[in-house]
Amino acid sequence: MKILGDDNKRLFADQVNDHIEKLNGLLGLASGAAINESVVEKVTLASRLLEGSTRMIGLADWSQTIGAFWKLLDEVTRSLGCWDEQMSQMVSEVLEAEEKILAELMSGDADADLEQEDFKGLQNEIAALRGECEKKSRTAEQTPVKESVSVEPLGEAIQQSDGFSVIDQLIGSLYRVKDHFREYIEDSNRSAATVRELELAFGESEFYIGLLSGILHRLGNNRKPFLSKVASSTALDGVRDFFNLHGRVRGWNAELQAKSDDISLEREAASTLALLLENCIFDVCRMYEKQTEFKLTIGVDITNRGSFLVARISDNGSDFLCDSEIDREDAVAYYPSLLNVRRILEMKGGLLWVEPDHGRDGRFHFTLPHMTTVTGYHIFTASGTGLAVPAHAVDYVIRCGEVEITEDSKGHCMNLSDMRIPVLGMEELAPEEVDTEGERGYVTVIGIAEKRVGIFTEDPGRITDGILDQLTAGTWASLTTHHLHLGEEEYPVLDVRMVFEKIDYLQRLNGATEELGSFAGGAGLEESYQESTVPRV
Repeated sequence: MKILGDDNKRLFADQVNDHIEKLNGLLGLASGAAINESVVEKVTLASRLLEGSTRMIGLADWSQTIGAFWKLLDEVTRSLGCWDEQMSQMVSEVLEAEEKILAELMSGDADADLEQEDFKGLQNEIAALRGECEKKSRTAEQTPVKESVSVEPLGEAIQQSDGFSVIDQLIGSLYRVKDHFREYIEDSNRSAATVRELELAFGESEFYIGLLSGILHRLGNNRKPFLSKVASSTALDGVRDFFNLHGRVRGWNAELQAKSDDISLEREAASTLALLLENCIFDVCRMYEKQTEFKLTIGVDITNRGSFLVARISDNGSDFLCDSEIDREDAVAYYPSLLNVRRILEMKGGLLWVEPDHGRDGRFHFTLPHMTTVTGYHIFTASGTGLAVPAHAVDYVIRCGEVEITEDSKGHCMNLSDMRIPVLGMEELAPEEVDTEGERGYVTVIGIAEKRVGIFTEDPGRITDGILDQLTAGTWASLTTHHLHLGEEEYPVLDVRMVFEKIDYLQRLNGATEELGSFAGGAGLEESYQESTVPRV
């Protein structure tokens, strides 16, 4: 038996539980009652799917039993047309065996030679019942019925697939997702049964994707791992589907205009990008759902910045948080999906701008790293020390003489677009490593999601790319986990999360309680992080 990972084990358990649920539906049939074809169809489909999955992971006796069972069920439906006590007993025995073996699998107590004697006994009983059905069918009048499922038995598909059964079954499951999704959209009652069938079909797809992922990722090696890639245009196609399908269901009077540079995204980054865009778009469309006479147009523009991308979402709506009576600090009250967007960007280390330049520069902007093999770094000198920070976490660099920097009991700060940004020197953030103030010619503003902080630097810095092999583990002033090696130079890489943790700690010592740039109206990317100000090397 193949060993399943936690995710695949969960998906397999969901599949078995769905089969058990379908079998329980048969137990409600009384002896002599007419067989409900729709119930049989669902049981047959679930059985065929589980037959293929159990065979694929090496549970041959279980797979053969299920294959024999659904064929028996099909013969009973065609030859008898009514239920009997023998079938009820058979269903009960199959249920008992499946629940027992599933419990053993999920507990981890079962070994590779899992005992399946219960299934072997069931196969003999099923064969005997099928023999009786064949005798009755010779004398009984044949009643034509609708074919239960138009799906090739999974067991047979596996034997005939030349080693590509996982791909074949993935394709089949995706077709079922499409069919059930179409059925849901066309059903004005939004049937819970249809949703359940959609859940099963999609769970199958995820299950086979997981198996296929495990196969393909073994093609790589330590020097060059196998990385799933997705074109940015494909990610936008997924967003368009999200927009069109929800638009039909929710009655949006809106259109989406999306464009992107030609970017090859790692698969996880593509999924993250689509999820972020969907959250942002949903919030905007939700605002205008009841304004059916207004035609909403949403624009999405994705630009490539080397190792990261910048996404801009704009629209022709006139309702903005900055114009509303809602407190500006409470952006989530206006854009509920920001909870998800913030959480994701905080995890990925990206920046977020909400209504940059008071909405004149769009609705949302965000940065997102789209590869793990190469990262762009902003290299600068602060308090006499060379440091690096991921480029996707840098908002902008400004000369100290071009902005008013004030000092009060809380320290230095500057105000831009109604946002107070604290500004610190590295001697304040890392006193255990730096003991001199150094020249303060520039302020480099870094951040995560909507939070921002400025760091006094001696130069505007430069951008360079670094690969994984150039990173080594190492701490520096509780602000880093890695060091970047460029030639003979070594630069501590600031972890922006750790920087904010340090600042929060310092603020608590000083009795401050405010958020760091909690409303990121910001100046917008076009006025901030310019290539001309920060040269790439």
